Amino acid sequence: MKPLSVTDLAELTGHTWRTCARRLREAGISPAEHGGKSAKLFDSERALLAIYAPRIAAEGLDPMQERARRDAAMADSAEMANAARRGELAELSHVEVAWGQCIGNARAVLLQLPTRAAALVSMQEHRPIVLAETRRAVHEALTELASFQPTNSTN
Repeated sequence: MKPLSVTDLAELTGHTWRTCARRLREAGISPAEHGGKSAKLFDSERALLAIYAPRIAAEGLDPMQERARRDAAMADSAEMANAARRGELAELSHVEVAWGQCIGNARAVLLQLPTRAAALVSMQEHRPIVLAETRRAVHEALTELASFQPTNSTN
């Protein structure tokens, strides 16, 4: 089999390069040769056995299952990248900022309700008028909340 770098082994196995390098080091496997840019190349057969040793010991190694696992992981990754490009996904930090703005705005509008209602109804003596003015103030607050647009934090 051809010699592979740690990066090649990571792509092939779906593990991180750090995991691959650690397992090679733990197994005592040294590079078979050196490639360009000081890349260390390992015998792929020995390296793959060392990388999969923990799974081999636990459950046995099935190349078809490993390939299926790797292909599924790559498909999931590609699907997520495509969804992000289409704008179907948002970064968690942006969602948190937008929700924080919405909740802050709702809090501010709702805290103003008693003051607004008190000013409107303080001059009214009749209960139906007080009820109508309070209802109008609540609907006005809800309309203001519905039209709120958080600032765009992606810029």
